Amino acid sequence: MPKPPAKPSTPPTSERLRFSTAVLRLLGEELNPSPDQGILELIKNSYDADATKCSVELKGVHIKGGAIKLVDDGAGMTPSEIRNGWLIVGDSMKSRREKSPSGRRFLVGSKGLGRLGALRLGRKVKMITRPKSEPGVQYRMEIDWASFEHARVVEDVVLHVSREVAPKAAGHGTEITISELPLSWSKEDIKRLARSILLLRDPFSDSQGFQATLKAEEFSELETLAREGYFRECEYHLIAKVDGEGNASAEVLTAGGKRLFGGKHCDISVENDDEKNFHPLYRVPPLTFELWEFKLSGEWFAASLKQKELKAVKQWLGQFGGVRLYHRGVRVWPYGESKNDWLDMNLRRSQHQELRPSTNNSLGCVRIDDPSGVFQLKTDRLGFVESVALEELRRFTGEALDWMARERRKERDKRKKAAEDLVRKEKQDAEKNVESVIEQLPAAQRRDVQKAVAKLQSVHAAEVELKNASAQLFFTLGTVGTTAAAFAHQTKQPIEGIVTDAKTLQSYLRDPKELALFREESSAAAARILSEADAIYSFSNVTLRLLEHEKRQLKSHSIHELINNTVALLDPYLLARKTAVKRDFDEGTPMVWCRPAAIEAILTNILVNALQAFEARAKSGVVGVQRKILIQTETTEHAVSIMIHDNGPGISLAVDEIWHAGKTTTEKGTGLGLAIVKDVVEELRGNVKAEAHGELGGASFTITLPLKI
Repeated sequence: MPKPPAKPSTPPTSERLRFSTAVLRLLGEELNPSPDQGILELIKNSYDADATKCSVELKGVHIKGGAIKLVDDGAGMTPSEIRNGWLIVGDSMKSRREKSPSGRRFLVGSKGLGRLGALRLGRKVKMITRPKSEPGVQYRMEIDWASFEHARVVEDVVLHVSREVAPKAAGHGTEITISELPLSWSKEDIKRLARSILLLRDPFSDSQGFQATLKAEEFSELETLAREGYFRECEYHLIAKVDGEGNASAEVLTAGGKRLFGGKHCDISVENDDEKNFHPLYRVPPLTFELWEFKLSGEWFAASLKQKELKAVKQWLGQFGGVRLYHRGVRVWPYGESKNDWLDMNLRRSQHQELRPSTNNSLGCVRIDDPSGVFQLKTDRLGFVESVALEELRRFTGEALDWMARERRKERDKRKKAAEDLVRKEKQDAEKNVESVIEQLPAAQRRDVQKAVAKLQSVHAAEVELKNASAQLFFTLGTVGTTAAAFAHQTKQPIEGIVTDAKTLQSYLRDPKELALFREESSAAAARILSEADAIYSFSNVTLRLLEHEKRQLKSHSIHELINNTVALLDPYLLARKTAVKRDFDEGTPMVWCRPAAIEAILTNILVNALQAFEARAKSGVVGVQRKILIQTETTEHAVSIMIHDNGPGISLAVDEIWHAGKTTTEKGTGLGLAIVKDVVEELRGNVKAEAHGELGGASFTITLPLKI
C-alpha cells in the first residue's frame, strides 16, 4: 500500500527570556542596605559622566512623601545612551569601556544595579538630561513604579523619552528627582548621608577634580570639621607605596614633614619562610597607603595645643578615623567604617599598645587607581570580591604597619639606651663634683659632710635595691605565668588518667568479691594514680620554686651552677616531654653579679619555648625526631656567653620581631616569654641575640653577661 502523505511541519517560533517585575525589587531594593548607599551610586554615575560637581538636595524628607534631587554638570546623555546604557540593568556602557567620555577618569559606577536601587527609593522618578554633544536640547523621562506593579513582565511597561528645548541658562548635565518617598528620614539618616557624601572623595586630598555636596546643615558642619585638619598634631605620618613592579617603599614623617625613618622593599616584605632574604613582590596594582597617628594624651597636647582642644581632635577622629579605601578616586564601602577594622589594627595594637596605631587614634586611606580593573566590587557594592589582589593588599598594609612598629621599637630602644648612658654619665660627674667640693672643705666639716653623703648613698642604694627587687618579682611572676601555661597541657593527661583509674577502683570497691578477683588490676590502677599525682606535683613544684624569696637576692653567683639548678628544676617537665639536655661548659667558674631568679627567668622562658616548638612540630605530623637541647658557655676577659640551641623547627617570625610582647609562633603561646628574656638581660647590662636556625638546625639564642671580677 502507498504511504500516506507526510503532514506539513510547524515552523519554529522565536522566544526570548522575560523578567517578572518582581526582579526590580530583588535587584533594586534588596541590594541597597541603606538609602545613602543608593544615592552614592547616582553620584558615582555623575562622576563617570565627567561632572565636576554634583549636588544633592533633600526636600521634606523628614515626613513621608518627601523628595531627593540630584543635579550634576556632567556630559549628559543622548536617547541612544539612555536606551543602551542607563536603562539596561546588570550591564551598562561602563562595563564595556574603561574610561569616562573625556577619557580622564577610570569608571567607578556599578552595572546598573546600584542605580536601580537608588531610583526605587521613591515611587516616582523624573530625569532631565542635557547632552554636551547637543547644545540647547534636553531629554525628559519619567518612571512611575506603580505601573510595574500591574504588569507581569518588565518589558510590558513602556517608558517614553521626550525631546525638549533646554532653558537658555542651562548647561549640560543631568537632573534626577526621586519623589514620593514611602518612609520619613530621621536626623541620623541625614547625618549618615552627609558623612557618606563627604567621604566619597578623599576630603583630605589636595586633588579635588570632583565635588559632591549635600544641601543640609549637617553636611556644612562636617565639611567645616574636615577642613580643620589637625594633621599638624599627629605623632607619626606613614607613607607606604607599591610601584608597578610590585616593589614596596615606605617612610615615616613627623607632623612637620621631618623624615624619621625610611624602608625599602626588603625591609617591608617579610615572608615567613625557611629561605633567608626572601622578600616576595606584592601582586597588586600601584597603590599608596597613608596613615596619620595621634597620641591622644593630655601630656602630648599640652605642649602643642590648648588642653580644651584635645576634645575637638577626638571629635574629629571620631568622624574621620580609621583607614578608608579609595578605588579609582572614589571610596569603597564599608572599609574604614567605625566597626570595620579591615586591617586588624586594633588586634595588632592589643599585642603591643605603645607601638601601634588603632582605629581610635589614627586616620588614613589606601588609594588605588587600578586601570586594569583587578579589583571587582561585590554585587551589593559593599567591598571587593575576595581575590589574590585583595589578600596581597592586606598583606602589604599589615607588613607596612609591622615595619613601622619595628622601626619605632628600634627608635625607642635607642632613646632608652641613650637616656641610660646619659644618666650614668651625669651620676659619675655628680659624684666627682661632690668629692671635689668636699675636698675643698676644712677637715672638721669634711668628715661631717662625708658621713652625711655616705648615709645618703646608703639610703639611695637601699631604695634602688627595693625597686630592683620589685622589678625582679614582676619578671619572675611573668616567667611563672608563661611556665604554668606551658605546663597546663602536660598536666591534662595525668589528670585524665587519675580520673579514669579512680573510677575503675570505685567500681571494684562496690563489690568485695570483684575487688579480690581484680586485685592485680586494682594494684596497677593505684600505682598509676600515685605516679600521675607525682607528675602533677612535680610540675606545680616548678612554679612554686621559681617564687622562692632567696632567689631574688642580689650577689655573685656561678653561672654554671645557676644553669644546672634551672635544668634540674625543669627536669620533670623535660623528662615528660622526652627531651635530652646536654651541657658543654667552658673551663673555669665564671661568676656573674645577679639574682638567681633573673637567670632562671631567662633560661626557663627559652627552654619552655623550645619544648613548645617541639610539640607544635609533633602536631604537624613530624614524629620520630629525638628532641635535643644543647647549652654551651664561652668565657672572655670581661663577659660570659650562654648559647642555647635546639633541633626544633626554628623561628618562623622575623628574628627582630620575636622580642615584641604579644608575638608568638605557637598556637597557645602568650608572646611574653622572649619579651621578658630581653628585659631581664638588659637589666643585667647584657645583650641577647637569636638565630632562626642555629647549630642544631633549630632556634639558637646567645646571652652575653658581664663577669663579676
